[in-house]
Amino acid sequence: MILAERIDFAALMESVALRLLGEPVEKRRGGNEWRYRNRGSLKVDIDKSAWHDFEENVGGGVIELVMKENDRDRGGAIAWLRCEGLLAELPSRRDPKAAEWKRPGSAAVRKIVDIYDYTDEQGGMLFQVVRYEPKDFRQRRPGNGGWEWSLGDVRRVLYRLPDFTLPIQRGETIYIAEGEKDVHTLLMNSMHATCNPGGAGKWRTEYSEMLRGADVVIVPHNDPQAKNEAGELLFHPDGRPRLPGQDHGQDVARSLHGIAKRVRVLDLAAHWPECPLKGDISDWFADGHTVDELTTIAAGLPDWRPSESAQTLVANVASVASEWPLINPAAFHGLAGEVVHTIEPHSEADPVAILLQILVVVGSVIGRLPYYQIESDRHHTNTFAVLVGASAKARKGTSMGRVRAVTKVADESWHADRIKGGLSSGEGLIAEVRDEVRTWDAKEQQHHITDPGAADKRLLIVEPEFAAVLGVADRPGNIISALVRRAWDGDKLATLTKNSSLTATEAHVSIIGHITEDELRSRITRTDLANGFANRFLFALIRRSKELPFGGDLTDSEILHLGERLKSAIEWAKIAGRVTMTDAAKVTWTTVYGALSASQPGLLGAVTARAEAQTIRLALIYALLDGTPEIDEPHLRAALAVWEYCEASAAHIFGNTLGDPVADDIEQALKRLFPEGMTRTAIRDLFGRHRTTDRIGAALALLLAKNRARVEAAATGGRPVETWFASSRG
Repeated sequence: MILAERIDFAALMESVALRLLGEPVEKRRGGNEWRYRNRGSLKVDIDKSAWHDFEENVGGGVIELVMKENDRDRGGAIAWLRCEGLLAELPSRRDPKAAEWKRPGSAAVRKIVDIYDYTDEQGGMLFQVVRYEPKDFRQRRPGNGGWEWSLGDVRRVLYRLPDFTLPIQRGETIYIAEGEKDVHTLLMNSMHATCNPGGAGKWRTEYSEMLRGADVVIVPHNDPQAKNEAGELLFHPDGRPRLPGQDHGQDVARSLHGIAKRVRVLDLAAHWPECPLKGDISDWFADGHTVDELTTIAAGLPDWRPSESAQTLVANVASVASEWPLINPAAFHGLAGEVVHTIEPHSEADPVAILLQILVVVGSVIGRLPYYQIESDRHHTNTFAVLVGASAKARKGTSMGRVRAVTKVADESWHADRIKGGLSSGEGLIAEVRDEVRTWDAKEQQHHITDPGAADKRLLIVEPEFAAVLGVADRPGNIISALVRRAWDGDKLATLTKNSSLTATEAHVSIIGHITEDELRSRITRTDLANGFANRFLFALIRRSKELPFGGDLTDSEILHLGERLKSAIEWAKIAGRVTMTDAAKVTWTTVYGALSASQPGLLGAVTARAEAQTIRLALIYALLDGTPEIDEPHLRAALAVWEYCEASAAHIFGNTLGDPVADDIEQALKRLFPEGMTRTAIRDLFGRHRTTDRIGAALALLLAKNRARVEAAATGGRPVETWFASSRG
């Protein structure tokens, strides 16, 4: 990791004391303890770089002394030290090469209007956010005597991080704004404030720890309802409109809940009827409102509590099948999240596609040695994922290209030899991870190696035409479905025919597939196929995130940075062995286990039936990327966020499907073709009389039991005539 500029504050105490306080009235302890004021009530310990004011009962180090004597905040104290020549100057904030800038594909010339420093707890420079006009932002970090216009793997922190310590200790309120401009507005009004880099939707779980024990008020923007690429309004699964700023405020509150001492969310529009769309706290003050008004409103805000629907970390998404899912920011934890955040601005690929593929790829590269054990079952890091595009233009392949570029640096031999395409042949799959073959030579009375087998049992299969695989798996007698199940489970793979006796033990197989939504829905129509095959896969809806007519400008140095970091993490993970779970994570796991293991109806329930195992495998990968032999709460929350997105994707695709193709066809006919109802004879004719009376009767019974259809019987003087109707539900 790139570290901040390190500052030895301890060495500055003598110079700072002389500049601020002058010569001491007395020196004690061999000249290392300096006393000031008439009775020596202010003590400065030069050796310990500490001071204490006995009259006011306060103390601290160098920074706190500058803050007290100069009446400055921490950032101002560091600026004073630089002005006094006690700290080295940073590279020129005004990089002449960046004074003007044009975003690729745009004709607008942007000029720098402000620069915001992000520092570590000691004030060491980490990176800057540069604001341009027309409104745009770029990020840069010190490097090579100047500025590098990418953050790479530099540590991300909250804005003005050094200023939090004393206010939190004193119990003073910290306001969380949505951007640096609003932070400065609050600071000018004598309020403590911060924000996360990147704005709405970019909150990271590690930011919450920086505010542990704080009294927090979140002030999001009053954003209008979000729209999709077609201009259609977007809604949450429960029917609420998607409001980026307000949703960001709720995400931050949810992340801080249980970490901060107190969390409140201030909805500006609720207290300011004239608040414009996209209005913020800066607009509030510009409209003539005062600090007293703001503090009065904040004092009356209720403490934030999770809504009833959010009491558990896992939502029941079966009823929201029509909604495109949103991923919880917790999913972008750690190194995997850094890879996504670095690549995403330079790619049209969906961030979810980048994230899911980096998790699958890392799990493949790590290999079989690390595992998490549940009873007698060992879960390894091999995972299967399918990217489901709304169309062929979802940029599924683009996302994999970016991921491969990074992992090539991390493990070049794996990248060159262990990525294969195609999954149409069971024999071909086994051959890639086959065992050594020995034959007995009766004449020499010894075994000879006739096939050395696969030296590397790791294998990543990338199947760009996953629809074809589903077609093959659905054929009677085909072994692909059985082999995929056994590969996910980590069992022995084998095919025994007259001409082949291939076997593979301790194989580490991972799979990434690409398919369109319509293809997937048409191919997986039966519960038995889902139970036996599809529920080993994570299905994730993806779409193009943006349009970049000229592509992105991700540099080779950024790819190299990410690759080297992955390489370091993977080298440790490869020999990690058994991974356990922390006590904190066990509490969370106990809370969500019931919801994860609860069954859901129909085809959706079959596709998502392995929720617990999928979540554990994802959490294992997150933990290994963090270099820890224990799954901790952040790893579990990240894994749950990924699983929730995949479950919501499955609900979108399969949520209204029963898993019985005959019942599903009848329901669709009742809804769309014959809303006036169908007799049993008409239903039989629907299938060209190729379904037996008993088979149709079983399908109708299922529709009736699930409240998906209703029946009316009319007397005819003989056997009553049944007329079937679609249920009024949805």
